Amino acid sequence: MIRKDLENAILRKFRQEKWPIGTICTEFGVHHETVERVLRDNDERERIRRPLRSSLEVWLPMIEEYLGKFPNLCASRLFQMAVERGHRGSEDHFR
Repeated sequence: MIRKDLENAILRKFRQEKWPIGTICTEFGVHHETVERVLRDNDERERIRRPLRSSLEVWLPMIEEYLGKFPNLCASRLFQMAVERGHRGSEDHFR
């Protein structure tokens, strides 16, 4: 349970100053689940950001297919294959 003044400060930053959850966590030194609980308990559900889809999700079928055929295929080669097919993301996603 957090203090009422901290809860009010979290709500003020979220509602009035439009701070994202991560910034609020850093500012007050609390876990993101604590901030999300405060928002949920105060009926701010609709504004809680949902996780974003990874740009890699589009390429997962191709990656799984090639890794099924060639289990020792390295990440850099998978990346090159995806780039040849139009991927614009970073090679780090494949690592």
